[in-house]
Amino acid sequence: MSEAENPPKKCGFRIDTMTPDFMSNVVRIYEETAGKTDGSQRFSQRLGFEVDRIKNELIGRGFCERRLGSEVDFHSKLVIRSARKQDLYYFEFSPNFDFNESGNEGKKTQADEIRQKFRSKINEYLISSCLGSELKI
Repeated sequence: MSEAENPPKKCGFRIDTMTPDFMSNVVRIYEETAGKTDGSQRFSQRLGFEVDRIKNELIGRGFCERRLGSEVDFHSKLVIRSARKQDLYYFEFSPNFDFNESGNEGKKTQADEIRQKFRSKINEYLISSCLGSELKI
């Protein structure tokens, strides 16, 4: 694969792109990569209410996070952050556990795999749907 064919490292989206349908696709990708949990299912059911709250948090603080859980840890989060100076936002998976605790080597490896798969699938979705662009960070 040539350098021009490499997928972008991280894609962002404009806040006006965020609708319940858009977020439903993001939650679907989260569940496919991190695992379907009670938290992700409850969040998915409330998207009609959550989207406006998320937008307000993003505008006010530049980030927001929702604890959806994962196969790695029930405290895992979907994180949305501002890509400052670009007027774009991006998604991240946060395993939300202490990597320094002994015995977490397997969890760390699994969390890193989920993080990479999630980023890849989110990038693919944003690019294929023409809703995102590569971030310059």
